[in-house]
Amino acid sequence: MTVYPTPSAEQLASAQKLRTDAESRYAAREESFQRCDTDGFLSQWAHDLSGQRASAQATILEHGGVSEFVGLFRVATDERLPAKIINNQYGTAWMICDPTTGRATGEFYPTGARSRKQRKAGLEERMELATAEARIVGQGRGLSGSAWVQVVRTDGGWPGCPRKER
Repeated sequence: MTVYPTPSAEQLASAQKLRTDAESRYAAREESFQRCDTDGFLSQWAHDLSGQRASAQATILEHGGVSEFVGLFRVATDERLPAKIINNQYGTAWMICDPTTGRATGEFYPTGARSRKQRKAGLEERMELATAEARIVGQGRGLSGSAWVQVVRTDGGWPGCPRKER
């Protein structure tokens, strides 16, 4: 069981406001459906997505502003490596960064607990707490695109790795 930091009074108050906002968005979605059935599908979809983001952000605040993410650790020393997960031509991989410059070192390891390359290097993935926020992310454009709510790290993957700004 994960032990989260104690949230501040401000975080709890903000979380309550977000929960109220989420409920009003879900109610607006239902009201739109009752009023116009599926003709209002875009409004219903947007209300639902906004409600999901508000609910996810409320949970983060109730957990003290953090969420659980996977990190890359050296087994022998329990040291958290300066690494973050990126998408490359072979799928997802851990990109190792130079902690002094924040630049990529050119070392990459496949993600996943069963990675032989990780094991051979004496590395393993473990869960860790990091600051987070809920965002609506997506891909594509218009009606051929898709969007969803995702909880993302706000520390760039590791304090010192290059951060891709939104």
